[in-house]
Amino acid sequence: MSLRPYLWHYPITRLLTIMAAYSASALLSYAYAASQIGEVTTVPKTMVTESPAETGKPKVINPGPNRPANSDKVWDRILPIGGQVAIYNGYDLPLPFGVSFLYSYIEQDQTISNMKVGYGGPANIDINFLSFDRFRSKTNTPQLKLDAWVLPFLNVFATVGRIKGTIDIKMSMPKGSVVTSDPVTNAINDGIQAYCAKNPVKCRAGSALKPDTPPDIFNGEPWRLNAEAEIEGYNYSFGAMLAGASGDWFYTMPIVYTQTNMKKTNVSGGTLNIQPRVGYTFALEHGLELNVYTGASYMDSNQTISGGFNLETMEASRDFDSPHTIAFKVDQENTDKWGGILGVNFNINKHLSSAIEYTGVVGDRRQMILMVNGRF
Repeated sequence: MSLRPYLWHYPITRLLTIMAAYSASALLSYAYAASQIGEVTTVPKTMVTESPAETGKPKVINPGPNRPANSDKVWDRILPIGGQVAIYNGYDLPLPFGVSFLYSYIEQDQTISNMKVGYGGPANIDINFLSFDRFRSKTNTPQLKLDAWVLPFLNVFATVGRIKGTIDIKMSMPKGSVVTSDPVTNAINDGIQAYCAKNPVKCRAGSALKPDTPPDIFNGEPWRLNAEAEIEGYNYSFGAMLAGASGDWFYTMPIVYTQTNMKKTNVSGGTLNIQPRVGYTFALEHGLELNVYTGASYMDSNQTISGGFNLETMEASRDFDSPHTIAFKVDQENTDKWGGILGVNFNINKHLSSAIEYTGVVGDRRQMILMVNGRF
């Protein structure tokens, strides 16, 4: 989640020359993006030195067109690789390592497919008489992030976070869709009847509320059910970010892969997130900077979720033997892949910055990110 660009500006023609001469150690730029990473300040075209002919008074000396502005400075840190090349060519590098605290809220629709259920055993029976009209997740995720600049234009990072939230579920079933009463459909019917008995207002049969008559999924009218399920777990992300700039304009593109470990269910698969963006840097007084950017977020989440689900309480469970609990296995995918981004970052100094980012300008997905970043 890129939140603050710190950029190494470089003309493209000279960039290509440096790429050929120094391999991968100096490219177009270096910046801060997906993780609020670092700071770069352009070195002035003149240098201040102390003249021995004067009594310690600083003197400004033009280095000349063939002498780099920062040729006497030594980059004494292990990262980024190629840092000395950037220093030699007159650019100040950011502190290479970062620690960030992020808070993320995401709300998005999910598409459910290939649902299998089981009762008293594994989920191995296809079920197609349930229709998920709405399956919308709302999650809160505080995260800790570590990052490092490995090249002047490339940052790598990893995060770990705790997920907690809810899923709004709207299910429906057309009349006559179940024609048999095997143990699985009996378990589903009994579980739904028990839920509707406790939550009659959330169960609709036909077009009218019937709080005293839970729907009969075998012989009754078509029904719809609204429920809310709680989710809890952890996620782990790994990513890299490329960045570049021209003048005060900058661009970044973080690429992140996330895996999830839920507390009461098993999850396989992961989420790929790519976020191209462009922005502008405003220099403020006292060395402060404000960065405003926009872009797009592509998120592709493909996961297979399995476990047990108690239809009476609408909660996941690892215990398949509980009453009204069925084993399930289902494929889950986020419905809307693209979302528009707006973000601002406030850079206090080389050690501290903060940012806020909103996804949802375009598309159905809503995401808010708050972040504080420290560098050393």
